[in-house]
Amino acid sequence: MKAQAIIDLLGTFIFLFPFCLLVAWYGIDFAKESFELGETSGDPGGLPYRWVIKAMIPLSFSFMAIAGCGLVLHSLNKLFNPHLMYAKSSDAKE
Repeated sequence: MKAQAIIDLLGTFIFLFPFCLLVAWYGIDFAKESFELGETSGDPGGLPYRWVIKAMIPLSFSFMAIAGCGLVLHSLNKLFNPHLMYAKSSDAKE
């Protein structure tokens, strides 16, 4: 269990956070440019405000980074408080 927690921590800090923050950072300019240009769909009857969809890119990657914070906290809890993670079922009923 400790090895899995360490791997989760390393993977989160080395891969997840940098990737999420990089995509979110550059996605803001991508959505801002689309908003400033008033970009719309080329299809007749298409989406009138394409910037709304493009704004979901940085927002969703920001939420993924926040979920990574939860994974970090869970992994730290596994490392430092393993007795709290796997309490007996009889203790949980009381």
